[in-house]
Amino acid sequence: MSQIAFHSHVIGRNDNPWLTTGRDIDIAGRDADTLRAHAADAILAAFPCPTLLSRGAIATRRWIDFSVEGHAFQARFRPRDYSVEVRLK
Repeated sequence: MSQIAFHSHVIGRNDNPWLTTGRDIDIAGRDADTLRAHAADAILAAFPCPTLLSRGAIATRRWIDFSVEGHAFQARFRPRDYSVEVRLK
């Protein structure tokens, strides 16, 4: 497994959830923060109502597709530990 690296980095907001990655993702540092920020944005775009996220309705059961610089991922929100879980698509 090769480490995923991005050319452009995004700094996540302070309220972005923690990032939990699948075993098939090797990512660290600014690349991990970039992935977390993109995953959180994808989830918020799919569930614009924060109440759904905080209650865990639908959001924890549904994987959201998104991509960053040609890498395809899926993400879902885990309200119990306030993290975003990301896996390769």
